[in-house]
Amino acid sequence: MNTKRLLERVTKNWPVKAICFVLAILIYFFHQMDMLKTNVYTIPLEIKANGSVIPVSGNENLRYVRVFVRANKDSISSISENTFKAFVDVSSEKEGIVQCPVYIDVSEKGLLIDPLELSARPEKVELKLEKKLSKAVPVRPSIAGKPAYGYKSSSVVVEPAHVTVVGPESMISEMQSLSTQAISLEGVRNGFEKDVSILNTNYFVSILEGQKVNVNVSIVPEGMVKEMEKIPVSMENLPLGFRLASDTPVISLTLEGRVLDIEKVTAKQIRAFCDCSNVEESGEYEFPLQLDVPSSLKITSQSTDKIMVRFEFSGEDNTRR
Repeated sequence: MNTKRLLERVTKNWPVKAICFVLAILIYFFHQMDMLKTNVYTIPLEIKANGSVIPVSGNENLRYVRVFVRANKDSISSISENTFKAFVDVSSEKEGIVQCPVYIDVSEKGLLIDPLELSARPEKVELKLEKKLSKAVPVRPSIAGKPAYGYKSSSVVVEPAHVTVVGPESMISEMQSLSTQAISLEGVRNGFEKDVSILNTNYFVSILEGQKVNVNVSIVPEGMVKEMEKIPVSMENLPLGFRLASDTPVISLTLEGRVLDIEKVTAKQIRAFCDCSNVEESGEYEFPLQLDVPSSLKITSQSTDKIMVRFEFSGEDNTRR
């Protein structure tokens, strides 16, 4: 077939052939459109601020964006929120109010999907940028509740004691400290150690060391001081034939010890006495006071350390008891 005859056959009824060609393209296009499905995913919006500025407002109420995805019906089932990452990059921006486009990163698995159409809503985010500042601030433990009765917290140690925060200059310059989540001491009798989160409610401030610290709590028995009054002093080892010719002496004591121990002590558990074995005749004698208290308690003060008494000889046998 020569060229002339071929050209004649091609151009013969060309309007009809052109219409058929266009219809074929349209049919193919609509078939492809019918094969695609649209899903919408809501994903977190990340702020990349690797330069000298950082957002101070604008995205606090826009922490998520919607990603519209069009893909083949067979492929779209393998797509999830984890397939994408949405971000704006202010690393090269300067201070002030800027319009930042929203970018979408696709995972390696998502890149294998063809065809794949993506769009973000909103497409741009208005942000106010400010100079970035960092500094170290102390971490304060937040204590809730009280230890069991008779116990107290002797120390609460946070490690690390300081963390580095990064954020807008106006916010970081005013920040004095951060607190931990509440640490309950309710009813505890023993010390403990645990990792707790740092409370950071400021969306624009980041903690470089992470969101947790280690807290070591020491619990010890609580001390108490108790006054004991009118404790009688007994005269021991008094030789036969002698009797006490003055009133029975009494003393007062101040005891110190653990609450659970000292609350139970009574005057009957305290032995106050004098050794009178060297009495040989009637008259006044001065004896050193001797005390015996429960081993868990300590005497911090006493009304006297010597006892003055008077004895009389009754004339009976002087044999010692």
